[in-house]
Amino acid sequence: MTIKEARAAGGKYTVYFALAGMAPAYVIMAAMYSPDEYLNLGWIADVDFKLNLLVGGAILLLVSYVLGGMAGRMIIIEELNSILVGVISGLLTLLVTAFLSSWLGFFREVSGDSHGFADYVCRPTLLLTMFGSVPAAIFGILLGLRLKKMR
Repeated sequence: MTIKEARAAGGKYTVYFALAGMAPAYVIMAAMYSPDEYLNLGWIADVDFKLNLLVGGAILLLVSYVLGGMAGRMIIIEELNSILVGVISGLLTLLVTAFLSSWLGFFREVSGDSHGFADYVCRPTLLLTMFGSVPAAIFGILLGLRLKKMR
């Protein structure tokens, strides 16, 4: 397999796993935005940050494709530890996506507020990383094992 093919495979499978990772993220947000003991799966209609979620999803897919291509090259061509590369790729995708996505809220909401960076960039990045680390690591392991089969 060539480097170009390895990058394409890594990018493709990482996007698949990123899409699969959106499901637990949606359920976690549904649990957080449910007003009572019932899980409100229609929570997205009630929030005022739909644009942030849409932009965040687009950034996730773009970042996962780029980092997945690098992971594909490292696992398939360079034959590095597939589980370690997969976990690092998953966690790095989550962190970069959370950080970049948070800036939209910062630019939309902050008007000279001195706590804007902490409230709209640091806090969402921290919360997304806290709640998303375990699913990102699990999907990273699955990605690494999938790409290892392609050697």
